[in-house]
Amino acid sequence: MATLAKVFSAELDGIEARLIEVETDINVGLHSFTIVGLADKALSEAKERVNSALKNIGVKAPNRENRRIVVNLAPADFKKTGSHYDLPIALGYLRASGQIKSVDVSRSIFAGELSLDGLLRPMNGALSMARMARVFGFNQIFLPEKNASEAAMIPNVKVFPVRGLSELIAHLEGRALIAPQTQTEVAEHTDFPLVNIGEIKGQATAK
Repeated sequence: MATLAKVFSAELDGIEARLIEVETDINVGLHSFTIVGLADKALSEAKERVNSALKNIGVKAPNRENRRIVVNLAPADFKKTGSHYDLPIALGYLRASGQIKSVDVSRSIFAGELSLDGLLRPMNGALSMARMARVFGFNQIFLPEKNASEAAMIPNVKVFPVRGLSELIAHLEGRALIAPQTQTEVAEHTDFPLVNIGEIKGQATAK
Protein backbone atom coordinates (compact mmCIF):
# COMPACT_ATOMS: atom_id res chain seq x y z
CA MET A 1 0.00 0.00 0.00
CA ALA A 2 1.32 3.43 -0.95
CA THR A 3 1.87 5.98 1.80
CA LEU A 4 2.01 9.68 0.98
CA ALA A 5 3.10 12.62 3.13
CA LYS A 6 3.41 16.33 2.40
CA VAL A 7 5.37 19.07 4.15
CA PHE A 8 6.19 22.60 3.05
CA SER A 9 9.48 24.38 2.43
CA ALA A 10 10.73 27.30 0.32
CA GLU A 11 12.98 28.07 -2.63
CA LEU A 12 15.02 31.27 -2.76
CA ASP A 13 14.60 33.39 -5.88
CA GLY A 14 16.90 36.39 -5.46
CA ILE A 15 15.77 38.07 -2.23
CA GLU A 16 12.31 36.52 -2.42
CA ALA A 17 11.18 33.01 -1.53
CA ARG A 18 8.70 30.69 -3.24
CA LEU A 19 6.49 28.13 -1.52
CA ILE A 20 7.52 24.52 -2.23
CA GLU A 21 5.54 21.36 -1.50
CA VAL A 22 7.74 18.40 -0.55
CA GLU A 23 5.73 15.25 -1.27
CA THR A 24 7.02 11.84 -0.21
CA ASP A 25 5.54 8.60 -1.54
CA ILE A 26 6.54 5.12 -0.35
CA ASN A 27 5.31 2.22 -2.45
CA VAL A 28 5.86 -1.49 -2.96
CA GLY A 29 8.82 -2.37 -5.18
CA LEU A 30 12.57 -2.84 -5.29
CA HIS A 31 14.49 -0.31 -3.22
CA SER A 32 15.01 3.11 -4.77
CA PHE A 33 15.20 6.65 -3.42
CA THR A 34 14.47 9.28 -6.06
CA ILE A 35 14.13 13.08 -5.82
CA VAL A 36 12.25 14.70 -8.70
CA GLY A 37 11.12 18.25 -9.52
CA LEU A 38 14.13 19.87 -11.23
CA ALA A 39 16.52 19.18 -8.35
CA ASP A 40 20.15 20.35 -8.53
CA LYS A 41 23.35 18.55 -7.47
CA ALA A 42 23.04 19.54 -3.80
CA LEU A 43 19.59 17.96 -3.73
CA SER A 44 20.78 14.72 -5.29
CA GLU A 45 23.32 14.54 -2.46
CA ALA A 46 20.54 15.12 0.09
CA LYS A 47 19.74 11.40 -0.08
CA GLU A 48 23.07 10.52 1.53
CA ARG A 49 22.81 13.21 4.22
CA VAL A 50 19.24 12.17 5.08
CA ASN A 51 20.17 8.47 5.20
CA SER A 52 23.10 9.08 7.56
CA ALA A 53 21.25 11.59 9.75
CA LEU A 54 18.28 9.27 10.29
CA LYS A 55 20.50 6.25 10.95
CA ASN A 56 22.56 8.18 13.50
CA ILE A 57 19.53 9.33 15.51
CA GLY A 58 18.35 5.75 15.77
CA VAL A 59 15.47 5.49 13.28
CA LYS A 60 15.05 3.43 10.12
CA ALA A 61 16.67 5.23 7.18
CA PRO A 62 15.43 5.18 3.56
CA ASN A 63 18.31 2.97 2.43
CA ARG A 64 17.03 0.27 4.80
CA GLU A 65 13.62 0.22 3.09
CA ASN A 66 12.94 -2.48 0.53
CA ARG A 67 10.42 -0.14 -1.10
CA ARG A 68 10.30 2.61 -3.70
CA ILE A 69 10.65 6.09 -2.22
CA VAL A 70 9.89 9.11 -4.39
CA VAL A 71 10.27 12.72 -3.21
CA ASN A 72 8.62 15.33 -5.42
CA LEU A 73 9.41 19.05 -5.12
CA ALA A 74 6.45 20.95 -6.49
CA PRO A 75 5.80 22.93 -8.55
CA ALA A 76 8.19 21.22 -10.96
CA ASP A 77 8.51 24.03 -13.51
CA PHE A 78 11.53 25.78 -11.97
CA LYS A 79 14.85 24.56 -10.59
CA LYS A 80 15.25 23.73 -6.91
CA THR A 81 18.66 24.48 -5.40
CA GLY A 82 20.41 24.22 -2.06
CA SER A 83 20.76 21.84 0.86
CA HIS A 84 18.00 23.34 3.03
CA TYR A 85 15.56 20.73 1.69
CA ASP A 86 17.26 18.07 3.86
CA LEU A 87 14.98 18.73 6.83
CA PRO A 88 11.63 18.61 4.98
CA ILE A 89 12.75 15.53 3.02
CA ALA A 90 13.69 13.72 6.24
CA LEU A 91 10.46 14.76 7.93
CA GLY A 92 8.38 13.75 4.92
CA TYR A 93 10.01 10.32 4.91
CA LEU A 94 9.40 9.85 8.64
CA ARG A 95 5.73 10.73 8.22
CA ALA A 96 5.24 8.57 5.12
CA SER A 97 6.93 5.59 6.77
CA GLY A 98 4.88 5.96 9.96
CA GLN A 99 7.90 6.53 12.21
CA ILE A 100 6.49 9.74 13.64
CA LYS A 101 3.08 10.35 15.15
CA SER A 102 0.49 11.85 12.83
CA VAL A 103 0.62 15.59 13.44
CA ASP A 104 -0.77 18.56 11.54
CA VAL A 105 2.08 20.34 9.72
CA SER A 106 -0.11 21.95 7.08
CA ARG A 107 0.56 25.49 8.38
CA SER A 108 4.30 25.05 9.01
CA ILE A 109 7.43 25.68 6.92
CA PHE A 110 10.56 23.54 7.37
CA ALA A 111 14.08 24.27 6.13
CA GLY A 112 17.61 23.31 7.10
CA GLU A 113 20.69 21.35 6.06
CA LEU A 114 21.37 18.16 8.02
CA SER A 115 24.79 17.09 9.20
CA LEU A 116 25.51 13.35 9.23
CA ASP A 117 24.77 13.15 12.96
CA GLY A 118 21.32 14.71 12.56
CA LEU A 119 22.13 18.25 13.69
CA LEU A 120 21.17 21.31 11.61
CA ARG A 121 23.66 23.62 9.94
CA PRO A 122 23.03 27.35 9.32
CA MET A 123 21.56 28.29 5.94
CA ASN A 124 20.81 31.32 3.77
CA GLY A 125 17.48 33.04 3.23
CA ALA A 126 15.79 32.66 6.63
CA LEU A 127 14.35 36.19 6.55
CA SER A 128 12.90 35.72 3.05
CA MET A 129 11.37 32.38 4.02
CA ALA A 130 9.74 33.82 7.13
CA ARG A 131 8.31 36.69 5.10
CA MET A 132 6.94 34.23 2.54
CA ALA A 133 5.39 32.17 5.34
CA ARG A 134 3.47 35.21 6.55
CA VAL A 135 2.29 36.10 3.02
CA PHE A 136 0.92 32.58 2.46
CA GLY A 137 -0.75 32.37 5.87
CA PHE A 138 1.64 29.91 7.54
CA ASN A 139 1.80 30.53 11.26
CA GLN A 140 5.12 28.87 12.12
CA ILE A 141 8.49 28.07 10.64
CA PHE A 142 11.16 25.60 11.80
CA LEU A 143 14.76 26.63 11.04
CA PRO A 144 18.32 25.96 12.25
CA GLU A 145 18.95 27.54 15.63
CA LYS A 146 21.50 30.02 14.28
CA ASN A 147 18.98 31.42 11.75
CA ALA A 148 16.09 31.89 14.16
CA SER A 149 16.81 35.46 15.30
CA GLU A 150 16.97 36.63 11.68
CA ALA A 151 13.62 35.03 10.82
CA ALA A 152 12.05 36.39 14.02
CA MET A 153 12.19 39.93 12.59
CA ILE A 154 9.01 39.06 10.66
CA PRO A 155 5.92 39.58 12.86
CA ASN A 156 2.98 37.17 13.16
CA VAL A 157 5.08 34.09 12.34
CA LYS A 158 6.23 31.86 15.20
CA VAL A 159 9.87 30.87 14.66
CA PHE A 160 11.20 27.65 16.22
CA PRO A 161 15.01 27.34 16.54
CA VAL A 162 15.90 23.69 15.90
CA ARG A 163 19.24 22.20 16.94
CA GLY A 164 18.68 18.80 15.37
CA LEU A 165 16.27 16.28 13.90
CA SER A 166 15.72 14.40 17.19
CA GLU A 167 14.69 17.65 18.85
CA LEU A 168 12.21 18.41 16.05
CA ILE A 169 10.63 14.95 16.28
CA ALA A 170 10.23 15.28 20.05
CA HIS A 171 8.58 18.68 19.59
CA LEU A 172 6.14 17.51 16.92
CA GLU A 173 5.15 14.50 19.00
CA GLY A 174 4.64 16.70 22.06
CA ARG A 175 7.33 15.01 24.17
CA ALA A 176 9.67 18.01 24.56
CA LEU A 177 8.52 21.32 23.14
CA ILE A 178 10.93 23.81 21.56
CA ALA A 179 10.55 27.34 22.90
CA PRO A 180 9.80 29.79 20.07
CA GLN A 181 12.35 32.47 19.27
CA THR A 182 11.74 35.83 20.90
CA GLN A 183 10.64 38.52 18.45
CA THR A 184 13.70 40.35 17.11
CA GLU A 185 13.56 44.12 17.18
CA VAL A 186 14.63 45.80 13.94
CA ALA A 187 16.95 48.71 14.63
CA GLU A 188 17.01 51.73 12.35
CA HIS A 189 20.34 52.43 10.67
CA THR A 190 21.32 55.30 8.44
CA ASP A 191 25.01 54.55 7.98
CA PHE A 192 24.69 51.49 5.73
CA PRO A 193 22.21 50.17 3.17
CA LEU A 194 19.55 47.71 4.29
CA VAL A 195 20.36 45.23 1.51
CA ASN A 196 23.78 43.62 1.11
CA ILE A 197 23.83 42.34 -2.47
CA GLY A 198 26.38 39.72 -1.42
CA GLU A 199 23.53 37.98 0.42
CA ILE A 200 21.39 37.73 -2.72
CA LYS A 201 21.35 34.24 -4.18
CA GLY A 202 21.75 34.09 -7.95
CA GLN A 203 20.82 37.13 -10.07
CA ALA A 204 24.46 37.57 -11.12
CA THR A 205 23.66 39.92 -14.01
CA ALA A 206 21.48 42.19 -11.89
CA LYS A 207 24.09 42.33 -9.10
